[in-house]
Amino acid sequence: MTTNPMKPRASGSASRLALWAAVALLIVLGTLGIIAAVRANPLASDRASAGISKYQFLEECKGQLDRQVREVATNAKLRLDDLQFQDPGLVVPQVAPREGGGWTWTSVVSVVLQGRPGGQAQFTCEHDKASGKTAIVALQ
Repeated sequence: MTTNPMKPRASGSASRLALWAAVALLIVLGTLGIIAAVRANPLASDRASAGISKYQFLEECKGQLDRQVREVATNAKLRLDDLQFQDPGLVVPQVAPREGGGWTWTSVVSVVLQGRPGGQAQFTCEHDKASGKTAIVALQ
């Protein structure tokens, strides 16, 4: 009994169909994943109602806090090495809408002075939509 080495080949249309179905499924799943990620973005905010985006507010607060703490350290003749903010996953839920428009953020920052932990400082930062200003309103 001999086998025929020249077996007829399948057309491959079933394989092509399966490949196109897999590609279409990946595109649909990828699109759904992007939509879910955008909707779950913790920094997403209504800029029109607050006057500033949540991300921009956080960055302005960090910059102002850095300047104020550096000024205090310089006046006390200390070298400020670093300000260590909480993990971003903990920071974003602390930002709340302010009545009348804007944002408010109360948190704690760790201060590193002259290479050693210098303790923690509690602060409150606010953005007033009416004036368009962001300011540190409390620092302890």
